[in-house]
Amino acid sequence: MKKILRFILIIVAFHAGNCLGQDTLCYHQTASPWVSNHYIFYKENKHLTSGTFDKIMHSDDGQQWAGHGLFTERHRKLILQPFKLVRTMYIIKGDSLLLNPDIHDTISIPKTTFVERGENLLQYARNKKGKMSHLRKKTLFVRDEKYIDNHSTK
Repeated sequence: MKKILRFILIIVAFHAGNCLGQDTLCYHQTASPWVSNHYIFYKENKHLTSGTFDKIMHSDDGQQWAGHGLFTERHRKLILQPFKLVRTMYIIKGDSLLLNPDIHDTISIPKTTFVERGENLLQYARNKKGKMSHLRKKTLFVRDEKYIDNHSTK
């Protein structure tokens, strides 16, 4: 009986990470003084090449944008499928924070590509032909482990 229990314990120990784990990465935009911009990527396990993501943005005037979509990982690139961002705005009334019913709109975001560079993601601007241009302005997103701990959404 003890041999069977040891065998089961060994099997469970080797497969526990694959059975229960979820690979989650969060990146936030640098050099953005008025808007906090976060991407959170979720995969069922680290061996998959696709998953889902959340995009969350907050501005200094109380606006919030939130979106959700699918992504694929290929050759050190994260390719985000087109998705929608929904904007809401909060107003302060007395000591309460209320949702403004007049501001609630949706923006369609086209297919977006990020290039992984170490612990960072680079989002390059597209040229007139729609191709990624390494010569134009790029946006840097850095990995942010603390955001996941403080803003757990899943």
